[in-house]
Amino acid sequence: MSGDGVPKGRAGSAPVLAATAAVSLQVGAGLAGRLFGVVPAAGMTGLRLWTAAALMVVLGGRGLRGLLAARPLRSAWRDWLVVAGFGVTLGLMN
Repeated sequence: MSGDGVPKGRAGSAPVLAATAAVSLQVGAGLAGRLFGVVPAAGMTGLRLWTAAALMVVLGGRGLRGLLAARPLRSAWRDWLVVAGFGVTLGLMN
């Protein structure tokens, strides 16, 4: 880890991730805009969320068992509670 708290080899990844997020958002919004005449708004929102979730599972790496095995169980469950709360909040906002 370097002196500024950034892991070695990851210093340039933040701009790439930000650009990827911007492109992904614009492509998703463009596709959704074209499909709104065919699919209702609630259906489109669900489709975008489920597609994003599926991509995160596929591209995200390890599964639940690998995540739990790699960290102490107590902190892993605290992290999952935060993630679940965030997911519920996003779901309610949409």
